[in-house]
Amino acid sequence: MYLRTTTRKRGDKIYQSLHIVESYRTKEGKVRQRILVNFGSASQYSSEQIQEIIAGLKIFFKLEEAKPQESIPPTGSLDFGSIYTIFRLWEEMDWTQVFKKFLQGRQFEFDVIANLKVMVAKRLLDPMAKLHLLDWLEGVHLPGIDRQQVDYNHLLRSLDFLIEHKAELEPKLAWPILTLFDAPLDLVFYDLTSCYCEIERADKVRNPSSQSDKPTLQNYGYDRDHSGCPQVVLGLVMTKDGIPLCHQVFPGETTDKAIFRKVILDVKARFPVQRCVVVSDRGLLSQDNLAVLGEAQLDYIVARPLRHNLISRQAIQATAQDVQAQIKRWKSDGTPLEEQECFREVTLDGRRFVVAYKAEIARQTKKTRQRKLAVATEYIRGRLARLQNQETGLHMPGKTLTHPETLVHLHDYLKKRQLSRYYQLRLDQQGRVACDPDEENRRWELLIDGKLLLETTNKTLSPAEVVHQY
Repeated sequence: MYLRTTTRKRGDKIYQSLHIVESYRTKEGKVRQRILVNFGSASQYSSEQIQEIIAGLKIFFKLEEAKPQESIPPTGSLDFGSIYTIFRLWEEMDWTQVFKKFLQGRQFEFDVIANLKVMVAKRLLDPMAKLHLLDWLEGVHLPGIDRQQVDYNHLLRSLDFLIEHKAELEPKLAWPILTLFDAPLDLVFYDLTSCYCEIERADKVRNPSSQSDKPTLQNYGYDRDHSGCPQVVLGLVMTKDGIPLCHQVFPGETTDKAIFRKVILDVKARFPVQRCVVVSDRGLLSQDNLAVLGEAQLDYIVARPLRHNLISRQAIQATAQDVQAQIKRWKSDGTPLEEQECFREVTLDGRRFVVAYKAEIARQTKKTRQRKLAVATEYIRGRLARLQNQETGLHMPGKTLTHPETLVHLHDYLKKRQLSRYYQLRLDQQGRVACDPDEENRRWELLIDGKLLLETTNKTLSPAEVVHQY
């Protein structure tokens, strides 16, 4: 049952009629409508008359007037959805049972697993210090957890428990994630970073005695953050999908190459690696580290430097004609170069090299280099012209520089802008500054624009797959 409005037009006037209509189904199963009440023309009723009709109907049918409910002021809300999702994933991966096995025989007076679950949720949703966790608890709902079991000391003792069983726990915690996401352990990413500590002195200063059994971690080393503070070095191993497998913490002065062997052999020993490809950047490239991978029977993909390396030069030159031929085919076909890339491989001294070329990167690199060289060349011309003006007796503002001083100044100018390889600066036989473009280096830079050179021991991956995995 519903109210229907019928509109009719007679001449210039429009008339509206009101009806109460209901729908019904005929014996044949068709839906029809019939008019129950005809109110006539809507224009004959005033708003007061309409109100009287509605009031009369309510009285006849004994319908009480609905009273507006008083609004209830909100007193607050707790975050639940994200917490529930994390706790559900925790149980899906059966981590509670993993921790229970390691807690057997231990007499903790608090719920260790509850504290661990809370720390994991906090780290994922609001990564801040442990002290902030207690304030964060006031705004979340923790299903199945007694909040009285979570305090600062319990959090720290739970971390002590993790560190105590770290070597055994990491594979058992990682394995459910790998099976949940069907992630084969055939590709491993490994990298290092540093975390600085805002303390007054490094551990080696506080503990100068080398006889101590206590490890000294917070020390000065290669400062990636330029903080000037003592630091620790954090190494992380993860799958190709970004799933972390394990981590290591090393003293702050540790270098990347010094711990490469330890990390690789540790991963090989603790995780079910059947076929593993280690991907590394140029920072870890050394013959010793490559020998470690060979001893562990692990394939690797490493980036090779494109400059100042004989075998890299040979690999680039060996594939240069093929790459140039591909570029010509793109141009002749009218193919836009922005998204084009090609892959070539070459074997030198029994070692497999893959060269990747991307046209858009080559174009941008060349354009940026030309712009920087134009600015630098103009600056050098200005400095040389200044020397000539000084020699002719013209007064020049600023400090007067000799030819040797100008040579040093120009060397510094180019070095800061990483442009030294494009120029040949020297003093000629008369002791005057001479500057010429280094044509050989410029031709080489043009040849390597947009290129990436990789070396791999893997024989099954195609060149494109090697680049993709890197």
